[in-house]
Amino acid sequence: MNVPLFIAWRYLFARKKHNVINIISMISAIGICIGTMALVVILSVYNGFDGIIQKFYTEHKASFVVQARKGTSFELEPWQVMQLRLLKDQFSTGDSDVYVAKVVSQTVFLQYNGRQKIATAVGIDTLYGRKASLVSAILQGSFSTRFGEVPMAVFTKSLASTLGVNPAFMNPVEIYFPSRTSTISLINPYSSLNSAKVFPQGVIQDISGYDTNLMYVDVPLLQELIEYDSNEFSSVEVYAGNNRFLPEIEKKLKGIFKPEDFSVKDIYQQNEVIFKMVNMEKAMVYLILFFVIFIVAINIFSSLSMLVLEKRDEMLTFHSMGMQDSMIKRIFSLQGALISLLGAVTGIILGLALCVLQIKTHFIALPGNYLTTWYPVDIHATDILIVFAGVAAMGYLIASCINIKAH
Repeated sequence: MNVPLFIAWRYLFARKKHNVINIISMISAIGICIGTMALVVILSVYNGFDGIIQKFYTEHKASFVVQARKGTSFELEPWQVMQLRLLKDQFSTGDSDVYVAKVVSQTVFLQYNGRQKIATAVGIDTLYGRKASLVSAILQGSFSTRFGEVPMAVFTKSLASTLGVNPAFMNPVEIYFPSRTSTISLINPYSSLNSAKVFPQGVIQDISGYDTNLMYVDVPLLQELIEYDSNEFSSVEVYAGNNRFLPEIEKKLKGIFKPEDFSVKDIYQQNEVIFKMVNMEKAMVYLILFFVIFIVAINIFSSLSMLVLEKRDEMLTFHSMGMQDSMIKRIFSLQGALISLLGAVTGIILGLALCVLQIKTHFIALPGNYLTTWYPVDIHATDILIVFAGVAAMGYLIASCINIKAH
């Protein structure tokens, strides 16, 4: 039998001579309970928002993006093109096909019905819109960059609004880009610009995590406009969804593209700042709430100090029976830990109950125009363990500061 634990458990529920000790202990336990419940609920809600934000940021992102470390473009060698085709065939599954897109991206000057705007033109192939889930973001028209021999373009909502673009109208959008080979003419500056015309085909909603001034066009058209070779691209994007071979795909890409010349970024590295900020905010929320619980838990020290004075005679009895001061101190340390555990377990149960109720009924609505109409909740077992371990350890450490002298 663990004697200190047995005595600490008896002291926890035994009637005290001074009722104020019970009151202070109860206040400590209730405070820890409320703080722990708040931690469980807030961290779970934070996880819910985190999940929605991550999905919103990554829904249309490539699983891997390959870019040159130097310069804004690179040329794909025939053997690299062949390896990319083999990559697609090797790792595509029935649940998640692997799609490889060779993309050209460049900042261009646009003109439409007297309105002008600098925007980013993205050259893509015919499958890109569907594979990158951009078709689901269509607001007007359809996602297509070519209709037979006629070049078409798809615009983000912000860019379409600025230019006044409407797929129902057939006026072309003019694209201009400085020629890399022509000399600049001060008399006729337009002579040193390459130009192309595209017809509006669709408008998509602004995708978070992307430039809102985007225009999607056909790859060959943009390559010709900015004077790229047919095998010259800005990036290679690989869409694999939830493919179980993601680690193997990344390893294969790093074998195709030399790490010293190319960077291969996964979905988290593409949004590194966002994900780091989300994790940092969650850690700060935990530390702030944990500090509040710590302030409340200091009451444990007060109640134990008063209990030590009350149990002075019993401590002398324990000592005369051969119990060391260290063991006597352990009794009160364990009682402090039990108070914390009682509050922590109760708080976790209440917090989990509230979270499950919110998941099932959505009874707490989220005011305003957000991505969801109710507070999202996502319970993580690791968060529960961290909260429990932190509160229990804190109570024990505070109780360990009690100075015990039996004689």
